[in-house]
Formats: sequence, C-alpha cells, structure tokens
Amino acid sequence: MFKESTPEQALAALKNEPPHKAKEKLEDLIAQNPERIDLHHALTITLLQMGEAQAAKIVSTNALALSEEIRTDMAATMETPLLLSLANAHEDLYEPKLAEQTYQKILSKESDHPYARQRYAYLLLAWGRYEDALTHFSTYIESALDEPDSIDAHKALVKMLAQFERENVHPKNFIEAHRESYVMEFDKIADDLVNKGWYAEAARMNRAEDGSLRPIIPDGARPYAAIRVDVVNPQTGQPGRIGEGPFVVAIENYEMLAQAAFISKWPGYEFDVYVSSVCPWNNLSVHIRMAEANLLEVVDEYIGDWYEAGYNGAFGQTDRGMLHEVTDPMGIDERSVQYYVDCGRAQQKAVNDLLSRLETLHSRHPIESVLFGRGYLPDC
Repeated sequence: MFKESTPEQALAALKNEPPHKAKEKLEDLIAQNPERIDLHHALTITLLQMGEAQAAKIVSTNALALSEEIRTDMAATMETPLLLSLANAHEDLYEPKLAEQTYQKILSKESDHPYARQRYAYLLLAWGRYEDALTHFSTYIESALDEPDSIDAHKALVKMLAQFERENVHPKNFIEAHRESYVMEFDKIADDLVNKGWYAEAARMNRAEDGSLRPIIPDGARPYAAIRVDVVNPQTGQPGRIGEGPFVVAIENYEMLAQAAFISKWPGYEFDVYVSSVCPWNNLSVHIRMAEANLLEVVDEYIGDWYEAGYNGAFGQTDRGMLHEVTDPMGIDERSVQYYVDCGRAQQKAVNDLLSRLETLHSRHPIESVLFGRGYLPDC
C-alpha cells in the first residue's frame, strides 16, 4: 500500500518493480484514487508487458469511459495514451480491424501524432496492406515531427521494402533463414550438452500400468500433442530449452524486416499462402482461415496427423530433426484457427509437407488463406 506517498511518488517507485508486483500495487492505488486516469494507463502498460492483453483491453476501455464521465484535464491528456494501449491490446488479441479503428480515432483528432501514424503503418504492413502502409510511412516521414534518427530509420525501411518488391524475393527465404539460424544455435548448444551426457530432442515419457513407456501429453491437450524437449539431463530428468523466446533473425540485405512483421505471398497454391518476415522456427505461428465456418475440428485432424509425423521424425533423420511441441488450436473466429509449433531441428520440408496436406483438405473443404509467422491474414 502507498498510504504515505502521493500517487506520483508511487508511480515513480514502481518503475523498478517486477510487473506482477507493480500490477498489484497499481490496483491498490486505483482503489484509493479511482479518478487518476494516469494510474489506469500505467496498469494497462503493465498488463501488456505481462502478456495479459485481454485484461489491458478491459482496463483501457473502462478508463476511456471514465475519462468521458469525469472530463478532467488529466483525463483529456491521457485519452491518446489510453487509445494507444487499447490499439496495442487489439493487435495482441488478433483484432486488426479494431486496432485500425483505434488508430484512426487518434489520427482523426491528432493527425500529426507521429507514434500513432507509425504504429498504424506497421499494423498495415503486417496485415498485407502494403500500399496503405507506405502511404502512412510517407506521411510520417514528411511531417518530420519525430526524432531525426527515427525518421531516417523509417526512410531506410521504406527503401528496403521497395527493394524487396523490386527484386521479387520469394517469401520462403524468411522461413529458411529462421530455420538455419535456429538449427545452428541448437547444434552449438546441444553438442556441448550431449558431450556432457545430456540427451537432445528427447521424448518426454512416463510408464503405463502395464510397464510400457508412453509419450507424455499435457493435461487437457490434444491427444496428438506429445512432448519432445530440446535437451534433458538424464540424471535429474531436468529438461532445458534452447532459446528462451522466439528466435528471430534477418535475411541478408533485409535486416530491418526482422523488426517489422511484413507479410508477402507465396505463389503456386490454390489458396492464398503468406509468409511473414518474422517467422521464428522455434515458435512458428500457423494461421489457417477456412471458406466456411465450423470446420476447425476438421482442420485439427490434419494438423494432428502432420504433427505426429514430425514428432516421429518424418522431417528429419533417425536421431534428430523432430517437431518438438505444438499448442492447442486457438480459435481466432468461427473460420480461423492458429497454432504455434516448436519445429526444433526439423527440415524445412516440414512446411512443404503441411502445405501438401492442406491442399488435400482444400479439395474437400475450401481454404481461404494460410499465414506462417507473425502478422494478420489480409482477409481477417
């Protein structure tokens, strides 16, 4: 509690707190000072840092409603920061249309707001709306209302995007670059640990009542979602991961696209296939959108068969190259589903194999589009 300090002093003190503690203390402060819109905003930022986008969306929406009600100077000042937090939450929740509406609301009142203009352009770029994104980047650059270094960086980004279009780079290059770099890192770490007696790419097993070993499937997970870990210490059973988070890399001459999710089309399929410039191999997002509703269970059957094949080494060798983990399907809406797959050291043919399976599905139930990596399908 902060009974002996002002809200301003408390906010300053929270800068060095871990997010979960800051969240608790901000909630206490808001209970004591409900009219302080800046505290609500600080809470939305903390929630976004914690990955709690849904909670951030609720807090920012409620704070905006409160601002309209109390109409204080602080409320007016905090409207745009709250809207920016709300747009961020919409993006994290895979709600690009709502994020776009939020950015448009900001720019309708503050057309020269450089950060809102910049963030809107990045959203459009990740959404496959290339020309619209360039328009907003150009407006941002020409207005010259941001720091010179930032403006120069975005000039370079626009130039790089034009080069990408001009050279007609195949988007599968992004997948290969992420895979090669992650596997190189994996080999470097795993080889050292294997020399110390660890196992690499081990299946997580437990013993059944009849004494046989069987793969471990997390409680509540799909029946195909057995666990294979990066490395494990056989003496303790302690597993280890290679890479704490998504392993994002750049391809040569397009380094800036590793920071800006940019989706481009992979030609040659009867349905639209897109690849993002940000498609980490150890956390590969696969987003599938069907032409009809209520077919997500059908999609899941194909994903399950593909994952089981990869888990058992169909895209690698006898002792390496398995798919490691897959998330449960995350329904985006009644026609869209998303998975995240840790592809381990599997070969790139895992992606080609999945697309072949989806072509079979498409012959039975039309698919609208598929996206590999970070971004938003254009038809969402």
